[in-house]
Amino acid sequence: MSHTVEFAFNAPGSLVEVGRVVSSTLGVDLQPYEGNAEDLYSRYLQLELSLHTCEYEDDLGIDFSRYRFLLSTRTAWGDAGLRAYQLEATALAAYALLTRGTPCEGILIDDGQRLLARYTVSTNRRVQDGVSGVLVTFPGHFNELRARRGEEPG
Repeated sequence: MSHTVEFAFNAPGSLVEVGRVVSSTLGVDLQPYEGNAEDLYSRYLQLELSLHTCEYEDDLGIDFSRYRFLLSTRTAWGDAGLRAYQLEATALAAYALLTRGTPCEGILIDDGQRLLARYTVSTNRRVQDGVSGVLVTFPGHFNELRARRGEEPG
């Protein structure tokens, strides 16, 4: 069974333009997956990384419809060992994009079902998590995210 951690966000521009910014910020090379220009794909720290428009419906109290884009990391069953850092890698990707000014808000979701963080950015590019109500600092934020998934802090 595969597992995803996703960052839904808003940003100006088309999918291709946002893909260029994500590629540059994360040091990846997002390309159309199997020729599909609506699904950009790369590898990020050996995780499957995709960027596409957010088409999820609001569910379980998660307001997906507010967001245009979805950046997703996925681990397949055979790559389950990568899950040891998948959450942290995705949170860092979101943080990097937020502090570089691409999106100004977004949500971090576990497997499309659990809201882990609701990010907003102040005018001085400081990131706040609306779930906890505090500024995001590392490694403390990682521990909070793991606790929200019901895991022991790592």
